[in-house]
Amino acid sequence: MNTAFRYLSLASVLIAVICTVSCSRSGGTAAKGVTMDIVPGVGVGPVNFGMTMDEVKQALGEPDRTTGKALEYLSLGMAVIPSKRDGTVGVIMIGDGSGSYLVDRFRGATKEGIRMKSTRQEIVAAYGEPERAETEASGVEVLQYDSGRTRYTLKDGYLAHIALLPLRR
Repeated sequence: MNTAFRYLSLASVLIAVICTVSCSRSGGTAAKGVTMDIVPGVGVGPVNFGMTMDEVKQALGEPDRTTGKALEYLSLGMAVIPSKRDGTVGVIMIGDGSGSYLVDRFRGATKEGIRMKSTRQEIVAAYGEPERAETEASGVEVLQYDSGRTRYTLKDGYLAHIALLPLRR
């Protein structure tokens, strides 16, 4: 597994733990009526790779919570993590690999119709076989599409988490 996706795995676990601990708290002002189209390699809704964290806040409102430098929009079912290189949007995480309430909170989809709770078959029909697929001991399956810089995590056979990275320049 490459370093970027290893970082995503660790960040996913961290977000899952944090969300589980405080899932009833939601004090931010995140925009709930925002259209959240997922465009691999580009962004989600009004959030695009290359934006500053201040621009993300302008687009989505104040996050429900900030953990480290990550902006967590729990009410929208997503988090935005700045890149270490320049502090602009570096990773966008949608849902939660543990299958928590964040899966139900995210309402967006890709143009191919892939959304939270899509099946492996639907993902493969939309994008073809992944460049890499791993099944963890817990039964969680990870489908990695390097060409689109996207990682889909399925729990109990259904999409529970999407990690997006910017396209390489």
